[in-house]
Formats: sequence, C-alpha cells, structure tokens
Amino acid sequence: VIAFMRDVMPLTSSGFQAIDVRDLATVHAALVNRRQGGERYLVSGPFLTWRQVADLCESLSGRRLRRMAIPGWLMRAGGAVCDELKRVIDFEFPMTRESMAFATQWAAADGSLTRERLGLEFHTPEQTFGDAIVSLYRQGHLSADIVGRLAR
Repeated sequence: VIAFMRDVMPLTSSGFQAIDVRDLATVHAALVNRRQGGERYLVSGPFLTWRQVADLCESLSGRRLRRMAIPGWLMRAGGAVCDELKRVIDFEFPMTRESMAFATQWAAADGSLTRERLGLEFHTPEQTFGDAIVSLYRQGHLSADIVGRLAR
C-alpha cells in the first residue's frame, strides 16, 4: 500500500484479495469458540482488479495515483531481475519474482461459505484500505499530502 500510494500503482494482470486483519481475528475467535475440529475454513476478501484497487485508493484519498500499465510477464521478469540484483547489491524493494507471480497470477478465492457458516460480516474494502492507509499515515510511513483527505 505504501508503494502504491507513494510511488506508482502498476495496472497489471489479475488482482488482489485483501482480508482485514480484524476479520481474520474474528474468524479465529469464532473457530476457537466453536470447539469443533476437522473442518477447514477459507478466509478471503472480495477480489479487486489492480485498476479497482487504484480507483479505491484514489476515491479514499481524493488524490490521483500515478498509474502504469505493465504486462504481467514483464512484472514477473522484473521480479526475477530484482532477486538477482539483491544477491550483489543490498537494497529494499518489494519486488521479487515470487511477489510478482502472486500479483499477476492471483486466483480468486471464495470465502463466502466461511462467513455464512460462522454468521460473520467482514469489513468492506473501503473500510479495510481506508483504515490501513490512515494507520500508515499515523505511523509516519505516508505523508499527509500522499494520503490526502484521509489525513484529517
């Protein structure tokens, strides 16, 4: 989220499913309280294309993000190059071959059965991303001009 808001939002293949940590904690608590074993529960948020993530972040902050259309294969190749460079040069950048494979080839998961069985409602993407961006701002990872109206 820091890189998307501060640097550039790559518009590439596939998309992303964010799960709010508060919802994940609620699922864990519900399962502990059920005291039943042997079942598996998939926990997922709604699938958003990268364009939808960019639109959401812009809508929340009230500012335009820098967007760049990049084919998935090029993102994965760039991740592989970064992996090799990191072997000889010490630098921090969230681009690896593995992370780019996830980012460009994400297979959407449906966690609705978990919500139905446990009787839970999850935070909306607007709540999850909005609260995450505000938290990053309050911790000093993003500046007020980057988070826009969320700085209020």
